[in-house]
Amino acid sequence: MVEMTVELCLFRRLDDEYDEISDKLSTSLCLSDLSTWRSADLKGTHLKNKSLRRSLGYDNSSGRVTHRDEKILEALHAKNEREVELERSRSDAQLAWEEERMQLNHQKDLLENRRRQLLAHRIADAEEQQTLLKERQHRDEEVLRQHMQTKCQLKDTSWRHSSDQQQLRRDLALTEKRRRSLNRKLSQERLLSEFERQRESELTKHQHQRENQRMRASMMKDHKYFTDREKKRKENEEEVQQHERRLKGLERMSKKFNESLRNSISEKAAKSLRNQVAVANSRDYNMHMNAKERQRKFYKSKRNQQKMEEEIGDWHRSLKTRRQFLDSKAKLTASQMVEIKALNAREERRDREDRQQKTYRKLQEEAEQNCRDQKDAIKYKNTKMKLVQHHRDTVTGKVRSLAASSQRMREELRRRYGKDSFDKVVLETELRNKIGSGHISATKNKSTVILA
Repeated sequence: MVEMTVELCLFRRLDDEYDEISDKLSTSLCLSDLSTWRSADLKGTHLKNKSLRRSLGYDNSSGRVTHRDEKILEALHAKNEREVELERSRSDAQLAWEEERMQLNHQKDLLENRRRQLLAHRIADAEEQQTLLKERQHRDEEVLRQHMQTKCQLKDTSWRHSSDQQQLRRDLALTEKRRRSLNRKLSQERLLSEFERQRESELTKHQHQRENQRMRASMMKDHKYFTDREKKRKENEEEVQQHERRLKGLERMSKKFNESLRNSISEKAAKSLRNQVAVANSRDYNMHMNAKERQRKFYKSKRNQQKMEEEIGDWHRSLKTRRQFLDSKAKLTASQMVEIKALNAREERRDREDRQQKTYRKLQEEAEQNCRDQKDAIKYKNTKMKLVQHHRDTVTGKVRSLAASSQRMREELRRRYGKDSFDKVVLETELRNKIGSGHISATKNKSTVILA
């Protein structure tokens, strides 16, 4: 493949050289409708290229050719030799490639056959190993199954034995549990009956103690009452006795001082009467004052109670008023807070709308700027594309004009040299030389130059 690539590159280079020579020849030729190969000052010469003479079978003594015809013949001969050499190298490369391809295919076939044989051997070995493995697994499974069956039987036997043991233990435990439960219930009942008896005895004892305490308290109260009564009676008797003793003393004193006090007895009697009246009056006054004090205290307590009730009512009213004030203040504060929040919300919404408007305007300006930039870029690209297209059209026009001129030149060459093959031209030249036409002018030269 590398040799074929080299040959193709060589073939392309030879074609390029041939096209270059043809272009040089075409530019050196003066082609027009009225131009011909005949010229008065053109003189014929012999062919100097030996290989060209050998290929044409040309004899220098038989005729002459012009310098331009010699150049054309040399170019055609060189092209023919290059084509023959290229065809030979191409056929050699093709044969070498075919031989190499056949060798590669043969090697591939050998390798494929070898691979298939190895694969068949491997498959057979794998199948044999798989069969042996399956047999070994089957034997192992059979041994394992028997072992598992024996193990299961042993486990079943041990499980039955353990189950019987567990059932026996459960029955014993249940019997023991029932016995303990029955004993616990009996003990609880005994304890409960004992507790009831103790509680009843304690209650009876407590009742007796309370009765004894009550009786003792009543007896102590009666004893105290009788003791106090006897004490008061004794005190009263002592007071009466003292009074009697004082009276007796007074009587003795009065008798003793009868004479001295006779004049003032009436006064003293009146004084004692006055004192008795004063004592009675003071006692009545004290009793009246005590009653008035009690009444005053009662009225005072009543007034205090009324005042307290009024204060409580005032406190309730003030509390109610305070609550109403606080409720109204809370409502007012809540309404003010709601208004403040609404105002703040409106301000925030206004600020947010302003920011959104600014952002929207900024985005709109950026979008417009981007649109303008894109339009400018598109305009620049369109202008650049137009310039490139114009340059491309100009180059294409030049190339097309050059191709048209080259085509016209090729058509002119085809028209002037005809469509005969090179061998036919050589044969015609040999025949003309054999006929003895002598000097071959350019007007009778019908060599073909195919530049297509």
